[in-house]
Amino acid sequence: LAVMDRKCPGLTGCLLLVLLFLLPGWARAGESTSMANLVNSAPDSVARTFIDWSYDFQDNGTREIGGRLYVPPGYNHADAATRYPLLVFYHGSSEFGTNNTSQVTTKWADYLKVAAQNHKFFLYLPQASVGWMRPGSADIENTMLQVANLQRAYRIDREKLYMTGFSQGGNAIWSLGGVHAGAITALFPVEPLRGGLADSDALDLIGKPIWVFHNRKDTKVIPWNARGRVDQLRTVAGLPLWTYLDVSDKTNNSYFEENGLRYSENGNDGSGGGDNHTTQWVYQNEATYTWMLTQRNMTGWLAAG
Repeated sequence: LAVMDRKCPGLTGCLLLVLLFLLPGWARAGESTSMANLVNSAPDSVARTFIDWSYDFQDNGTREIGGRLYVPPGYNHADAATRYPLLVFYHGSSEFGTNNTSQVTTKWADYLKVAAQNHKFFLYLPQASVGWMRPGSADIENTMLQVANLQRAYRIDREKLYMTGFSQGGNAIWSLGGVHAGAITALFPVEPLRGGLADSDALDLIGKPIWVFHNRKDTKVIPWNARGRVDQLRTVAGLPLWTYLDVSDKTNNSYFEENGLRYSENGNDGSGGGDNHTTQWVYQNEATYTWMLTQRNMTGWLAAG
């Protein structure tokens, strides 16, 4: 029986999360959709080796949320001794929709897929129909139901659940981190919008492995968004604020680290900034995955295999 994170979005959300683990085999791959309610098809040419991992809770042919899943090479479900990490990626506003392909046809999705292949971890990319902005929104919480489904259907290491997001998807990271802090191992938002995070939820993130990335040349999501959230985490932890470089400094990089929190701000990137460069800087960087995969959560969703 799973021990779930102590927070969940209301009575209905709590009951849904509990049901995922109380009903035996409810979300196991290969069972009828009347029980699993998963759209779990073979890979298609558009999604490029990602399988369809959408959520249809009502089993009426309508997705509550679209999603794609990358299964690492060599995965063998019969190998009970091997468990695999899971990384969840939350896309930016350009990929909102219902086609269930936009979130996996970007360059940064390719970067993540290569890393998942090389480091042998599962990669789940949900697609929001409207947005990730509101804590407790249906799109955000449905992704957590799908994470629970994944943990039942595949041999996922429940101590290694990682989450990252870009731009507005970075805001989803703050929302999830605050609500499900006990279940998530580590977070690394990239050029995140500041979004909403109550101080009471931020308290639960103190000491949690978090690495925030931003590009000082970003003129759409300015560094204030990331700095403001980092300042909040420092404030609730009772720590002094870090002193940042002026946003006009396009020469020097910044790096801060204390109490599990890291903040990297790129100024000297040799370009005019831009989405692709920033995601390449993070998602093609081996240091990102070395840090990520060394993090382990001993108090999260611990459940019998």
